[in-house]
Amino acid sequence: MTSEILYPPDCLPVSAEQPLKELITGLKNLLLNLQSLEQEGTDLEDNCDEFIPLFRHLSSHDFLSHVDPLVKMTVACCLGQLLRFLPYRSFLWNDKELMVLLNFFVKQLEYFGTSDGNTFKYCVSLLKILNKTEILSKLFMCLEYTTNKEHIYDTFLLTVCEVVCTKINISMVEVHVVQLLQNFISNSKYTSNTGIDIILSSILQENVVKYPGLYRVAVKVIRKCSRALDFPVKMLLFRGLQQDGIPMKTRISGREFEVMFELHHICPTLLVGVWNQLEDFMLGYTESSNKKIALTLLANMFSEENSNFAITYRRLWNDFKNCVNEPSSFGRSLLVARAPKFLVNQPDLCEDIIHILQQRMYDSETTIRFGVVKAINKATKTNLDILQHSALLDILKHSSCDNNEIVRKEALTTLGQIYRRIVDSNSPGLMMKAIWIANTLMHLYRAPYDLNIYIPDIEKVIVKCLVPCDLPVDWRMKKLLQLWCLLDDESRNNFHHKQVLKKRAYECTHQLLSLYQGPPSDELSSKQLEWHREMVAGKLSLTMGNQKEAHHRLLLLTKELAANRKLLSFLQEYANENNFCEDYERLWTENQDIVSYTSERKKRSLTSKRRVLKKESIVLSVKSLCAKLASFLVDEVAMKELLTLVMDCVTRSDVAKDLHIAESTAAKLGIELLCEYFYLMPCLAFKNESTMDQLLLLLTVDDCHYSLPALKIFVTLSSYKPLGEVFPEFVSDHLVPLWFQFATSSTPTQAKLATCCLCSHASEPVISHILTELMKNLDLVDEHYLTKEVAVGHFATHLPNYTDTRCIAYVTEMCHKFVQKSIFQDLEDESSNDVQWYEKDCLPYETKCKVQALKALTRLTVRLREQTTTEKTLSILSKIVENGGAYSNINNLSTATKAWLRLTAGCAFLKICDVPYLYAKQVQKTYFFKMAVLMKDESESVQRLFVKKLCERLMQWEQQRYGLPSMFISYFVLAGTEQDEEVKSFISDALNLCVQDKRQQVWSIMCVTRLFKNMSHLLTCCQQALPEFCVQAALQIVARFVLDFTDDTSVQRAYVCLFFLLNSLLSSKNGNFGLLATDFYIKLFELMRSCRNTVNPEDEELNKKIWAMCEVGEYLLSTVNSVVNNDAEVPVPVLDETFHKMDPSIDNTAVKYLTVNMENLLNETVASQLGGEFEEGELEEEGEECSSDDEEVAVFYPNKGQYEIQKQTRSRTESPQATSNAEESPRTRMRLQISRIQRSARKRRRKSSSLRKNQEAE
Repeated sequence: MTSEILYPPDCLPVSAEQPLKELITGLKNLLLNLQSLEQEGTDLEDNCDEFIPLFRHLSSHDFLSHVDPLVKMTVACCLGQLLRFLPYRSFLWNDKELMVLLNFFVKQLEYFGTSDGNTFKYCVSLLKILNKTEILSKLFMCLEYTTNKEHIYDTFLLTVCEVVCTKINISMVEVHVVQLLQNFISNSKYTSNTGIDIILSSILQENVVKYPGLYRVAVKVIRKCSRALDFPVKMLLFRGLQQDGIPMKTRISGREFEVMFELHHICPTLLVGVWNQLEDFMLGYTESSNKKIALTLLANMFSEENSNFAITYRRLWNDFKNCVNEPSSFGRSLLVARAPKFLVNQPDLCEDIIHILQQRMYDSETTIRFGVVKAINKATKTNLDILQHSALLDILKHSSCDNNEIVRKEALTTLGQIYRRIVDSNSPGLMMKAIWIANTLMHLYRAPYDLNIYIPDIEKVIVKCLVPCDLPVDWRMKKLLQLWCLLDDESRNNFHHKQVLKKRAYECTHQLLSLYQGPPSDELSSKQLEWHREMVAGKLSLTMGNQKEAHHRLLLLTKELAANRKLLSFLQEYANENNFCEDYERLWTENQDIVSYTSERKKRSLTSKRRVLKKESIVLSVKSLCAKLASFLVDEVAMKELLTLVMDCVTRSDVAKDLHIAESTAAKLGIELLCEYFYLMPCLAFKNESTMDQLLLLLTVDDCHYSLPALKIFVTLSSYKPLGEVFPEFVSDHLVPLWFQFATSSTPTQAKLATCCLCSHASEPVISHILTELMKNLDLVDEHYLTKEVAVGHFATHLPNYTDTRCIAYVTEMCHKFVQKSIFQDLEDESSNDVQWYEKDCLPYETKCKVQALKALTRLTVRLREQTTTEKTLSILSKIVENGGAYSNINNLSTATKAWLRLTAGCAFLKICDVPYLYAKQVQKTYFFKMAVLMKDESESVQRLFVKKLCERLMQWEQQRYGLPSMFISYFVLAGTEQDEEVKSFISDALNLCVQDKRQQVWSIMCVTRLFKNMSHLLTCCQQALPEFCVQAALQIVARFVLDFTDDTSVQRAYVCLFFLLNSLLSSKNGNFGLLATDFYIKLFELMRSCRNTVNPEDEELNKKIWAMCEVGEYLLSTVNSVVNNDAEVPVPVLDETFHKMDPSIDNTAVKYLTVNMENLLNETVASQLGGEFEEGELEEEGEECSSDDEEVAVFYPNKGQYEIQKQTRSRTESPQATSNAEESPRTRMRLQISRIQRSARKRRRKSSSLRKNQEAE
């Protein structure tokens, strides 16, 4: 048979039986000759039949199954070379022979991964040969049976993929492998699911790292064969999306969406029709498990950088947005998690994403709301430019008020971090955002008392983000100055409030620790010492956020400090005033065993759990206390650096430019910042005289803007010690002449501060000399007349007690001269036009003189506390208010001037009444009612400013002992009939704020100082603390100024006024502690129906109006739901005898003072508020006789100076039988409701009493 085979020239016959070496040599020679025949261009097609026997010989079983791999590889190359020019279609192929030949070729491809260098060379040659004439695809197309085709197709693809995976360095033949696969897939005109599955599984993301060569090959093949793979790939993915079809187990089962994601980047055309199918899938299978994967896929594709997928497939984007807003938590949380990528990578989609985030910040799940905050934090960390969308900051602001503590803290921290990123990035375009963030945080600091949980969180944000403590001293001071200059006036006031709380906390901490220095003395027993410690701890809790919880923890800490000497020693060292900022961090790190506590996770008994909770509470209180003490930001070294930095701002402009702050205000605000920290740590100013020299330089700078805050610094230092004691020569030689010049011949504001400095730091002879100089020229034509008025007024306030009596006489004489020249002589104004109102800075000179004269007289009155002076001053103030702003009846003053004088008179009256002694002993209550008309002043500006001042005076109980008496809250009752809704809303907010503050005051003196046993005790001994005490005065105010028996409609206005006040007092939103039940007002109205007014006792008409107002109050209470305040306390009613006095001869229980028409109008008003009729059954059930037993009433006797408890027997008249008649009087309903309230209150008291007895018994 060998003789019949034609070989190329110079080729010896080959046989499988030859020796291996000879056989390999012959096959190599045969391959070379076949290749040379092709290269020489010999006409092989005419003589191709001559090589058919050679092809048959080489494809025999002996060669194809030879043992040596090199022989088979060489044979494969020869066969491939022969098939390049043999007419393979002329062969009578059968599937069996083709399967053997194709399997042989596929088998040889396996040697790619395991062959040595010699064999690998022939592997490469085989690839090149197979690629040139597409031999494999042509042989494959000759197969008849589909099963055979599927087998070869799958085996070939699987073999190539496995070879590529096993070959470490595939880059050398990657091009040939890709070409081989491309030719086979594109030209075979056949596909199988398994084969396509193999290719698609190769592009999964896991292969990028695990098999990078396979991934690259698969990517190139898919791109080159996209037309051949288009239909089979879509069919395979469609089957994966069909949830109700027969499951098909493939390599990509369950990972179809991951394949789609990769195909989107490799060859998007393959998925053109798949996205429509995906839309139906998302809409049709709402509960599908694969839907989560689909949403994840789309989220990744939509959020990719530079992706236009959302624009191309807008319908799919809209479906996606609808799906992530479904009730399913996965969809809602998915978009929140991908939001950073959307915000950073897709600017065109930011509006849609922000809208979704705005919806999610109201989500019911805490994790999603927390995720919204984290998403914004992460996005801004990557790209700050997204802050151009201001809605992102609004989301953070809203989240900072979240009910959940974790979300709230994260939102505040995120705001602080964004501020730090903006400032560190030196982005002038984003500085407005930084300003907004800084002011937003500081506005939250001094929130109402029910929101003061922000205090510790904001302090942490300040020291961690706004002014990081880990920075070097010079940079830290620059950040501090920059922050201060970016704040607005309200924020700087809140920053000052923060400093006040820090200082108070520092002082209370030292006071508390001093109580543990030694054993109890003879003067203080152990119980008294413990009480003192708890009282100081209560005061300390007032400086912390969430005061009630902090108070409880600090009480536990006081007991722990008595037993734990190690903890006591740590706190004493931590609170040392000589510590530097670095010392706090060191002490905290060295004492982690004290300041940290980790509870064991195991089952415990109830006693053990309580012990663990107690330990955790103590640790939390220690952490809070240390955080409060360590957040000063400034120590001795830092203060020197800050002072140097401020002096640089005064002398140079480049500092402000570097910090991106306004050059015009940087120096002035820097001096104000110095004042803040000298207030906090005044001792630092007394360390050396160089500090005084620098402060003196600020006084001598020719600019009023610098001298004012510099003077404030000297006023602040007076709280520590007089400068004259430490630097006597410096004060007498340099400071006193400057202060004297400011007090006599400078601006009024400078005179005010200079006077305070002189009274605080100068000696008595110097002050006496200055007052003598001031008296020399007190003429209105003097250009410094106004300055002297201000100086004298503040001398009256700040004059030391040790000064000679002549000094007081000088001040008194000058004050009377000011009043005589400015007030008693109503000279015409210089203003030509009758302006309705002037702003404070634009007041005419004569008006300023009048205002300052009244203020000086008021300050003198407060200082002297003499009956004659007080009476004279009050008469002047009341006459100004009665005459509309002018002291005399000659109307020469402008409207604006009279408005300012009315406002000044009202504020002066509040200042006088703010002194407890003056209000109790010297202020006649007639003036109290005369000044109430300012709440209904014709000028809106007067109304607003008077309410603002009233609110300030009522809320300053932390600075003084109690503040303005709560009786002044009754002034707000007149705002009920205000027609301007904006003004009424403003007054209502002020009223609510005052009530909240008074509730806080009640909690403080009841729970912190523990001076009173219960609410009845408090109402008896300290009634000015309770806001409900104002109701009795409010009734008389309405009776005087609103109710008129000749005008029936006045009863409706009176009703509205009383409703305006009681609505705030009965609202639990203004604080729960100290809230009194409705039954308290019922008892009070009944008590006042047996009283006469003591202000105008001869006015019987006024008494009847007051009794009529009690009836109006009863009508009003009839509209209150019986469940409102049903858990509140009902203390014994208390009367202030300076307003009302009980008269046992009066019994108005059954007497009605309202006219019939007034009652009808009230019936209509009450019926409309009730909103419906009582059911007949309910009336029959509740319609019973209601009577009250003897009640204890506390009555104040001014002559005795104390309260006495009296018994008063009062009985109510029988209620008429309740019916369902529509004309039934609301008064009857009120009686029934009173009955229900009283019975429920008695039941509660009995229940609580029995529970208390059971607890005591146990």
